[in-house]
Amino acid sequence: MVASAGSSVEIFSQFVRRELSLNPGRARAIGRTALGCAITVGLAMVFQIPLPAYMAYVVLLVSRDEAAGTLVTALGGVIAATLAVALSLLFYVLDASEPALRLFLLAVSTCGGVFVTRTSSIGPIVFLAGFILVLSQTLIDDAPNPEVITHLLLWLWLVAAIPATVTVLINLLFGESPVDAVRRRAVRLIDSLVQLIHASGPQDAYEISEAILSIAELRKHAQLWDKSLKTKAAEDGRLVELLAEVYQLALALPRSTSQGMRRKLANSLSLSRRYFIAHSSQWNSEEILADGEDGSTEPVAFALASALDEIRKLVTHRESITVTLERTRGSALFVPDAFSNPAHIKFALKVTLAVMASYATYTLLNWPGIRTAVTTCFFVALGSLGESMHKLTLRLAGAVVGGVLAGLCIVFILPLMTDIGQLLALIFVFSSVCAWVASSSARLSYAGLQMAFAFFLGVLQSYGPATDLTALRDRVLGILIGNIWMSIIFGQVWPVTSSMAARAALAKALTAAARILSVRSELAGTARYLAVQKLNEAHRLSFTSIFEWKFRSGIGDVARRDDLLVETASRLVSSTFVASRERSIDSGKDYTEAANWLARAGEGISSDGHFVVERSIDGRGPSSSLWEKSPGSPAHELVRREIARAASIL
Repeated sequence: MVASAGSSVEIFSQFVRRELSLNPGRARAIGRTALGCAITVGLAMVFQIPLPAYMAYVVLLVSRDEAAGTLVTALGGVIAATLAVALSLLFYVLDASEPALRLFLLAVSTCGGVFVTRTSSIGPIVFLAGFILVLSQTLIDDAPNPEVITHLLLWLWLVAAIPATVTVLINLLFGESPVDAVRRRAVRLIDSLVQLIHASGPQDAYEISEAILSIAELRKHAQLWDKSLKTKAAEDGRLVELLAEVYQLALALPRSTSQGMRRKLANSLSLSRRYFIAHSSQWNSEEILADGEDGSTEPVAFALASALDEIRKLVTHRESITVTLERTRGSALFVPDAFSNPAHIKFALKVTLAVMASYATYTLLNWPGIRTAVTTCFFVALGSLGESMHKLTLRLAGAVVGGVLAGLCIVFILPLMTDIGQLLALIFVFSSVCAWVASSSARLSYAGLQMAFAFFLGVLQSYGPATDLTALRDRVLGILIGNIWMSIIFGQVWPVTSSMAARAALAKALTAAARILSVRSELAGTARYLAVQKLNEAHRLSFTSIFEWKFRSGIGDVARRDDLLVETASRLVSSTFVASRERSIDSGKDYTEAANWLARAGEGISSDGHFVVERSIDGRGPSSSLWEKSPGSPAHELVRREIARAASIL
């Protein structure tokens, strides 16, 4: 028992160290965010702008680690605030004296905003506009007359616009360009892949896959920043797909792979890294696979060597590529199943129920200080119960830590301050700490935002030193009430557990794996990337499932089942990557039966996490000619072996 507790503490300690590890780019981003918070608070205090705590918080919300991302987020936030303020003024004309109508519009606004957020490509803007709209509608309960609420709404636009403008200006002056940021992340990713191939040092596979996905997103910002990159968009996209393939194949390297082989594979990737940085390199003429070390002995290493060779060719020829830009079709406004999938409207209705229940709670109690219950319902609502509970936990933990620190400052530090410069120094230091936590991965970052919000609400209560601890108490209590309503509604009304969502992601990964075996190798890049993306999603969801206490009478057994499911699907996907590489050399290889089995497995993951697959009469495996033929190539045998393993244990 003691050993188990010690192991848990060590695991948690390693997790925190990984999440909070600093690098030069992250340190600069933290400094820019802290500077933006300090300048914003200074402007709010000098010009006595209402809601200074919210202004400081907006800086953290819109800050990104590169300039283009910050600019896009800030612009979207200002647009959302403008829409929300305009709609709020219109709604006040209709419902200022009609509470029943206001409740109806409140519910409709919440449901419609959440639905569009979940299904539309402009979801973030709609989400922020909907949140401001709903929150502004609740403010009328405390306003003595319509003139006061009108002035507050007009100030509300400045509360969003001023910090957004300050943050953009700081990032334009001192921020990192997305072109440099994507190059820096790519280099760091390649270093992690080299270590993964070497099997040296602790490697978090989830972090590596997250880095691959973040680079794919950052490419879009880089193309906005530097239009010339659009001429290389196809090649850069292919490079990201290849890195995803290398990652998946490196995970699948057998333990029996010799250190000499691992060294050759890692050296090949290191050479590509050097060329990627300096655009020049002396390539080693040594072949990765020497005589006798071909695909017949190590099919995974053979496939990995083939992918690395393609990366080398792509990197060395990338600078000479020029293409004529063609007009591309914009993305659709709504996802394909927006109006056919009932899960979207069910999710919107659940969030609406939680928001209205929280609103009714603090209204009936006549306790406006716990209005954060409504905010909690908006910001923690995610697709599955486990994801929502994970975010609720981070929100509550961050609020408690930030609130305690704010209380200590109110009691011991603020009474000693004599000018605004000292206050801004305090804001800078604490904002740096919060930005440090907020710049970690999604598994921890939300706690940093909540630490900042609680601290700002406690310290920035007015234009003078804060002396009241009541706001801190009410805020934490409001978060707790929002947690309770979200837990009840998401746990009882159309519950969607993380395990269910993870199986849905794995089904898509297996469907993508089936496509990999069904198309020519040069056309399988998109399917490979999709498979890695869905495996990453399933891994993340299996992590959040530990927060679903209601559905976990045997947490250990369910967690092991989820981990086994993800591992098995990952091995199946890796085997298809190997087979696809074989087909690039010998297009005559036929994997039709294996592709059909994977497609059926993707469609047939049952609700309890088991594959529904056909078995032969004697029960030894799937009833397919794939198992009746004589042994084929090593890649063919690998696919057969992984499918047989999946059929026997799932």
